[in-house]
Amino acid sequence: MAGSIVTTVTEVARNLIKYSIAWTADGSGNVNSNPIALRHGRLSQIKFVPTNGGTQPSNGYNVSLPDADGVDLLAGQGQNLSNTAAKLCAPVIGGVSPALFPYFVEDQTAINPTITGAGANANGRIDLYIGPI
Repeated sequence: MAGSIVTTVTEVARNLIKYSIAWTADGSGNVNSNPIALRHGRLSQIKFVPTNGGTQPSNGYNVSLPDADGVDLLAGQGQNLSNTAAKLCAPVIGGVSPALFPYFVEDQTAINPTITGAGANANGRIDLYIGPI
């Protein structure tokens, strides 16, 4: 797998950081390219946008954000995504929804955005919002 990602980091409010991860799949419909480092804080919201002004992904594509230990920061919420509708969600810890305590991100946690089943050269965006502890 390869594909590519471009990450833009923005402070959208005091101590609330938005990581906007624009991705483009390779010819096999997959992305697994460069890890990115996140600042410490609480992962409070995630948004999946199925196209970023280019080729629409296949319906049912999958997104995961594994950390160095292989734990998916999305807790499985990035599976079987729609190719036409954006999805907004919050972390689910231990199967409880809404989350009682959003996922804690340690300083400089490296995650590796991984997309599968998106279709050749498809693209989209993942927005992560990390707030204060």
